Amino acid sequence: MKILFVFFLLVSCSKDIKVPFISKDPAKPINVIIENEFDITYSLLTLARQNNDACQMSLEIKNISKEEKRNSLSIEAFSFADKKYEAFVVEKRSKPNEVVNSNVQFNGINCGDVRKINFYK
Repeated sequence: MKILFVFFLLVSCSKDIKVPFISKDPAKPINVIIENEFDITYSLLTLARQNNDACQMSLEIKNISKEEKRNSLSIEAFSFADKKYEAFVVEKRSKPNEVVNSNVQFNGINCGDVRKINFYK
């Protein structure tokens, strides 16, 4: 019984820093820091299309480094079926503490079906 409790505790406390968890409420903002250079806050919203859904991600990208950076990110979203959807963000350069807002779309997926998101610089 003690082993089962310890195993449950380890599983519930494990967290991958690079891959933020998806909230049960996709519209709730999620925050992630990328390589101590960008502090990103994002939320997801499903857009109903005539033929299929699209998941729109609203991004607020803050440059938390001490130098000017180009806000260039690759984003991967994975559905429950491990299907991968990719998006790219290339925005103007930002100065330290400057915030840039952007939107990206993952076509063919409902935001409720997204199970994880990876950001790459």
